[in-house]
Amino acid sequence: MSRSAQARYALDAYRKLPVTFVRRVLFGRDPYFRRFFWSRWGVPASDVRRALAGHPVIWLDAISGGEVTQSVTFCRTLRQRLPDHRLLLVTNNKYSYDFAKGSLDVHAVMDSPWDCRGPVRRALRAIAPVAIVAIENLAAPVLFAEAHRRAIATVVVSGLMSHGFERHPMMTRPLEQRPFDRVDWIGAKGDEDVAGFVRMGARPGRVVATGNMKFDLDYLHVSDAERARIAADMGLDGPGERVFLAASIHPREEQLVGAAYRTARARVPSLRLVIVPRYQTHVDDMMTSLRALGISSVRRTSGARPGPGDALIVDTFGELSRLYAIAAVTFVGGSTYLRNAAGLGQNIVEPLAQAQPIFFGPHMNLWREITEELKKTWPFVEVGDEEALTRGLTTVLTDARLAERLTVAARAIMARHANDVASNVDLVVRAVTSSGGVR
Repeated sequence: MSRSAQARYALDAYRKLPVTFVRRVLFGRDPYFRRFFWSRWGVPASDVRRALAGHPVIWLDAISGGEVTQSVTFCRTLRQRLPDHRLLLVTNNKYSYDFAKGSLDVHAVMDSPWDCRGPVRRALRAIAPVAIVAIENLAAPVLFAEAHRRAIATVVVSGLMSHGFERHPMMTRPLEQRPFDRVDWIGAKGDEDVAGFVRMGARPGRVVATGNMKFDLDYLHVSDAERARIAADMGLDGPGERVFLAASIHPREEQLVGAAYRTARARVPSLRLVIVPRYQTHVDDMMTSLRALGISSVRRTSGARPGPGDALIVDTFGELSRLYAIAAVTFVGGSTYLRNAAGLGQNIVEPLAQAQPIFFGPHMNLWREITEELKKTWPFVEVGDEEALTRGLTTVLTDARLAERLTVAARAIMARHANDVASNVDLVVRAVTSSGGVR
């Protein structure tokens, strides 16, 4: 990375320091944000240090929700395989922090330090990890460089570097520094990702295909009892009701979904609409758009039960992976228009695990293996406009044979990835326990 690029990143961190100190430490009332401030500057909270004291520590770097939610079985299995070690999950926002605290089998959770030498060095001195494991993305090149300098084992698991991911804006800073030649082991999602990491400078002998941990079959399994509980909790357990779930919806997509729902419900009166916006900041605007379509909506956090024709807006974090279990049909958002240069699309594995019909837009580049197979079963699962989604939605709700064919295709895809989590755990155990080091 050029000095100016890293300098701009560091300048932004240091420029914010006095303001965030005053707002979050001196006058802030939220204990999370006090912890967040100190962790960002490389000072772990005292309870984090106590939880890790006296044991070798594995630092798990999971930058946001997508990385954290694919780590449930991974963390549990890794803890079983290395019972003398302590697991520290490091993330960088409140939603993923809360999910990790409540759902991951780790010993401590901490907010990530600024990826600058000062904060990173302080954090490494305080934690003294024996290994640093990045989940899916190496987004902290300075952290990995400092770990390499200190002879700390470094690993990437479920690594993504295919389908144009290098063009994603979040990868601009890491890739400019070309950190992969200093990573001890990289477990890539597939062969295309292996080639991508090597192209980006990784040592060929240190990159292996270990599979995609988003295929966490244990975590994604939902029992019949849990499915019934979720439906009741959402107020969607009426006789014969069928749920149309619009997941990770981005601005404007609520109009497409709402219009398709309005038309399809005329044919299938028992249909209910649940919308999960990608970002909570868009909830109000989406509710306004739905109202313009004649669709009333209620927030999940309001506690109100939606009426038969109302849309339920899920304005919480961490529930989506379980909500797919109550859906008769799912639409995967973030896919109908090009949101960034890569056009990767949102996670399709979670709805796939529930083996119900799935619709998606044309911008799903990260998931082409899955989407192409589903399109071979029925090409109209890819939709680009209101008319296509309306037609497809109505068809799968009224054609049981078609729905079953899509179910069979989904189960076949999931079965091929049954060992992905275990393979990534194996790589970490190999790196941590390798005698004589891994370099």
